Amino acid sequence: MSVDNKKPSKAIYRKQINDFPACQICAYPYDTYSRLPKLLDCGHTICLMCAESLIKGRSIQCPFDKTSTNLGYLSKLRVNYALLDIVEEGSLISMCEIHNQEVIAYCQNDSALLCVDCVFKHLSHDFYSLNDNRSRLKAEKSKKKLFEFHDKIINIRDKYQNSLNNLGPYLLHIEKVVDEHIQAFKAAETSLINEIKEGTEKCITAIKSLKEVQEIKKIGENLNTTVNRCNKELKKVNEDIQKFDSASTAEQISWELEENFFQEIPTVKNFNIIACSVKINYEEAIRRKEIDKSDFVWLKKAENLDSNNNLENLAFMVSSVSLIIPDLSKYPNNSHKQILGEHLYPLVLALAPSDTAAKITTMILDLPNNDILRMLKNHIDLKAEVEKFANALKSACP
Repeated sequence: MSVDNKKPSKAIYRKQINDFPACQICAYPYDTYSRLPKLLDCGHTICLMCAESLIKGRSIQCPFDKTSTNLGYLSKLRVNYALLDIVEEGSLISMCEIHNQEVIAYCQNDSALLCVDCVFKHLSHDFYSLNDNRSRLKAEKSKKKLFEFHDKIINIRDKYQNSLNNLGPYLLHIEKVVDEHIQAFKAAETSLINEIKEGTEKCITAIKSLKEVQEIKKIGENLNTTVNRCNKELKKVNEDIQKFDSASTAEQISWELEENFFQEIPTVKNFNIIACSVKINYEEAIRRKEIDKSDFVWLKKAENLDSNNNLENLAFMVSSVSLIIPDLSKYPNNSHKQILGEHLYPLVLALAPSDTAAKITTMILDLPNNDILRMLKNHIDLKAEVEKFANALKSACP
């Protein structure tokens, strides 16, 4: 396609520089912005940019007749409106982009603006002069479309602006709700921490109280009293022994012993301390703020004291050195038996003779781990199992 067949541009173009009034200093044509025509007191006109470059102090010296123009501010320098009208009128002339000539017609077929040269290329088309009424109607139609487009944009913008305005309070509401929940979480955390602390303190107090079981203390006091009486009586007997050698034969023959002493103190035929493990669910105990009595066995008497207050066949359960049943899942499989053995042996030793405790422990460790864990939790089952293996060893070695 040749250049002449291109559609002329619809843009508004100024005429060539030579066709417009121009500043006589910089030779640039005047416009309504930086090259605004400014009138000096002497009557000469220069553009705004040149006026700025000629300022010295608070005045401008005309470059043509050397007359000074006093000014307070450059913006107060008068505009040459007569020249500006020519500039504005000339700037609204539509120029053909192809031939650089003034547009004079409009082609209906190609929707294109035509200059004189373009008209000859569009003689077979439906075109009309810009002064034709159809051109004015076309311009009015374009103007109407422009305003419709303008109104449509405003309508869309207003809808989005309303949504944006509504979104603001909603976002503030969300932020407020989130902050409230955060504060609630922190308050709940504080409450839980306080509950845990309170529960822990109560459980610790409860477990510490086991050290002060009055029944054990009473037994200890009775034993201690008996030991002190024995020591006191022993001291007296030692003194009698020293006196005996220096006594006369008659005194030695008639020497009497305090036989009633042995009747005044209880006799001990068998006294066993049997250790048992204690299993406590610490998290549950803290939640309950107490230790469940079923979690541990403390001071279980095999037989009560008889009417003669004799400590005969007395057995009681005390806390073992290991209070926690081991969680084997936390250890390698090849270490399970060793861990169970470390917990099991002290308990077996309390139930069986020392020379067979190790063998019985080994025999119990041959059982499944679940059975061993059950026995560590239940001293009755453990006692029964120890007795069974003890009898088996006794039968094997009469």
